[in-house]
Amino acid sequence: MTLNYSSIDETNDKQVVEMIMDSARIPGQWLRKYYSAIIGHEISSGQAWLITRTQIALIATILTAGHSVLLLAASAIWFAVSLLKCKLYI
Repeated sequence: MTLNYSSIDETNDKQVVEMIMDSARIPGQWLRKYYSAIIGHEISSGQAWLITRTQIALIATILTAGHSVLLLAASAIWFAVSLLKCKLYI
């Protein structure tokens, strides 16, 4: 027995994939709009991602404060670089 997809099934598959991708973008769009409201001007998705990475780096730096010095230094450097990128690109 051979399974064949008709053009209708392929169209439905593409629509389902597009719907899933659109749903996956919603949190990123929400963050972009939130950051834009806080900053006072529109920012791109890439700029919103820079801010998010900087926040993650800050949290990593705080959480590693009681652990090894090497881990703390690495996360602090990550935070500093992320912060500089935000300053340059936003």
